Parts: sequence; C-alpha cells; structure tokens
Amino acid sequence: MVRALLGYLSKKNDSNIEKSLNANTVLQELVENETTFKLLVNEGHLELIINICCQGNINKMNAPYIKHLLGNIIALYSLRVRNFMDVKLSDFKTTFAELFADLVFS
Repeated sequence: MVRALLGYLSKKNDSNIEKSLNANTVLQELVENETTFKLLVNEGHLELIINICCQGNINKMNAPYIKHLLGNIIALYSLRVRNFMDVKLSDFKTTFAELFADLVFS
C-alpha cells in the first residue's frame, strides 16, 4: 500500500494531481500516527521516498509533496523512534549518508 501511494508522488504520475493530493494526504496521516509511522521508514520505503525526492525536474508536479513528506518524517523521527524498537537509528543515518548529496542537489 505504501509503495503504491509513493508511486503517485513519483515521476510515474505526471498528470493526475488528484491522485497526488490523495496519496499525499494519506501518507501525511501515516507520519502523524505513531503506530503507522514505522510503515514509512521500514522495508525500503524511506530509501524510495529519498529517491523520489531526487527525481528532479522530471517530477515537478509532485516534488513539493514528497519533499514535505520527507521533511515531516525527519522532524518526527526522533520522537517516534523512542516508541518502537524495530526502526534502527543506524539504518536511518546510513540511508541519509548514502543519499545526502542527491538530496542536496535536487
């Protein structure tokens, strides 16, 4: 489910703003919910979010939404990680270390 929603915020969806807005709403709610937050940062979803953020001009329509989602994940990560142990801080740091340059230049 999360991958499908993220797909609507990627370059795959370049014309359907309604799908983008609906996906963004659902994903933002996942960030805000303590129980569902881990769905966004596990199973390669965080890496996928970062990769979508780095798609550049080819994903102009969805860039503001996916980058806002990533910003919210970063902002809430330290609060949420205390509440469940299956999300590892080292994995989070590794993901950002590997993809930081792409994020900066996109």
